[in-house]
Amino acid sequence: AAEDLERFRARRGHSPEVILQSGDGGARIVYGKPFFYALAIAPLVRVLGERGATLANAIALAIAALLSARALTRRGEKWGPLWIAVALFASVTFGHVYWIHPDLFLMACTACGLALAHLLRSPPPSAAARVPSGRFALAWGVAGALLVVPGAWRPPYLLLLVPGLYLALGADRSARARSTIAFVAGAALLAVVCVGGQELVSGNWSPYGGERRGFSDLEGFPGVDFPAAEWSQRVEGKGNTSWLGDETLEVSESPSLAGWNLAYLVAGRTVGLLPYFLPALVAPLRRRNSRSTRIEVVVGLVIPFALMLLRPFNFYGGAGAVANRYFLPVFPLFWFGGAGLVRCLATTVVAAPFVLPLWLAPAAYPIVPGEGYRYVSEAALRLLPVETTQRHVKAEGRPDVLIGDLWVRFLDGGLTVEPGAAADTLVLAPDRAAEILVGRASPLTGVVIEALDDPPTPLRATGPGTTEPSAASPKLILRFERATARHPMWWTDDDFWLYRIEIEATAAPGGSVPLRLRPIVDGVDTMASP
Repeated sequence: AAEDLERFRARRGHSPEVILQSGDGGARIVYGKPFFYALAIAPLVRVLGERGATLANAIALAIAALLSARALTRRGEKWGPLWIAVALFASVTFGHVYWIHPDLFLMACTACGLALAHLLRSPPPSAAARVPSGRFALAWGVAGALLVVPGAWRPPYLLLLVPGLYLALGADRSARARSTIAFVAGAALLAVVCVGGQELVSGNWSPYGGERRGFSDLEGFPGVDFPAAEWSQRVEGKGNTSWLGDETLEVSESPSLAGWNLAYLVAGRTVGLLPYFLPALVAPLRRRNSRSTRIEVVVGLVIPFALMLLRPFNFYGGAGAVANRYFLPVFPLFWFGGAGLVRCLATTVVAAPFVLPLWLAPAAYPIVPGEGYRYVSEAALRLLPVETTQRHVKAEGRPDVLIGDLWVRFLDGGLTVEPGAAADTLVLAPDRAAEILVGRASPLTGVVIEALDDPPTPLRATGPGTTEPSAASPKLILRFERATARHPMWWTDDDFWLYRIEIEATAAPGGSVPLRLRPIVDGVDTMASP
């Protein structure tokens, strides 16, 4: 409603960016997120406002950590609590406390469900501590219910039930049938509650179904900037972001796209598991992992791979996500192998250069307006590749531009579009280097980069090739020896050739430097004046 929008603007100083959904053509419009999360945090939000949501996230994280540490301790892992602390704080997990999205809640459900299953599977320290029969069955039902919560909304997460079911089947022979039946019954009951409740709330069984679209000041808001009756036309015109419709599925059969995505999933500078969830990659290396731990690791690898195939151009959660938020509900699968003191310390030391920005400013919004991601460290920028396949990895608020048939994406705030200037004219900030991604539907020989100020500022440029002249000059020819990446994009099934370029001024200019960027194809400057 208009009053809600004004209240948000008064409190935050800007308009929201929200994902809305409707299953009936706009007659009823709701938030396109799992209702169960809103229900869980509602009491604290009612009392404390937005701080209540942050507190609820912190409580969920603390409960998940304590239960997981208890499960490891029960199993004899001396350093179990330290390992859980490393998992949470030598990764970006803790940063999601300040981001009001359901992913941390879903992660807590996974962690608590698995921890409970491990506690029920592990023998109690004494016969007096044995759980009575009725409470034993109830506890297994709760474990199944917790593990089904993520999958009730994102079906690939239903695989989280596999390790839980294995633990239930591995219970004491006399209790095996009870534990398994209770686990399955608990999962089935809560799945019905989640799916039925979502249908009741939104008109679709999934918050990712129906007609779904993000709205901001750019698009306007239904019921405020345009009539709700125009909902379907607006969604159709802007593009439906549902995961479930045949017209919105993005599954690709391209091996090159899958290959690049796999590399980015592991080591991408913005979303990679290696820099931002390093404990998950450490866990499989432990030699004395149990069979249940190996099953958890396998499932933990299969789920992100499935999401990568289903959402090849956004497998991490989109703009505003702190690294890969879709991986969060899977992360606890890698906790229960445990780790010793040396491995805990080594993991923290290696992760530190990549998570340091988040350690220093955990509550800051993850994107710097007009620039890139706040949590991406200098180490990540220097050592890791930019994700050329991901549609949202770019400078916030900087739209992609076309120069002839050359597609240009701004990866940071160093380069912008010159208002009212020619299509091939860009502006370089005076005090920093700029990083851009350029692409074309066929190979490029290179690009021409020319300073247009008077007197012209000497420039330096680097990319996948050589620069002529090699010294700084106001006019450079960057000749490409290879493409940075080659794969389909979100607008084409055909391969696209992409090249990452860095540009900087080598002398201190008096202000911003206007640049001309032109493509060279087959050795010919295609936009040069005749």
